[in-house]
Amino acid sequence: MPEQQSQFAPLYSRRERWRILLWALLITGLLAIVMFLWVLPWLKDFLPTAHCQTILGINGLSAVMILMFVASPLILMIFLLITEGPKSWHVYQLKQSPLPGEKTMKPTRYRYGQSALWRPFGFLLIICGLLALSVWALSLINDFSDSIENKANTCPEAQLINKKHTK
Repeated sequence: MPEQQSQFAPLYSRRERWRILLWALLITGLLAIVMFLWVLPWLKDFLPTAHCQTILGINGLSAVMILMFVASPLILMIFLLITEGPKSWHVYQLKQSPLPGEKTMKPTRYRYGQSALWRPFGFLLIICGLLALSVWALSLINDFSDSIENKANTCPEAQLINKKHTK
């Protein structure tokens, strides 16, 4: 008779869980500091005259909307693909979740076969949803940016920051 495996995945020790929590808090704190000290003040100054400015040849307001509604989901998608993609692929190949030897935060039973495939299919659904959201938002922004171009012609000269100075 083959040797029976444990029904539960191994757990992180208390020390490992604290280490993971502290790393997550450190990274989140650093991102929050960058956001509050650099990004939000820049947006506060930029947004009132965004329709009068350009960033890399794109209307400023369109660039902000592309950053918020297209780039944000794409960055999240890339982050998930890098961090969770390989795990989900291995789960799909082995049809076992959690993976052999993968530690968990709480007692987790091993699942095999079709029930283990919920993780990779859910992951694929999230990735496709983020990609679809980005494409849809880009199409809306392209339609909206046509109406913004007409407003840029009405900006006072004092607000046009990125205009070319020729003498």
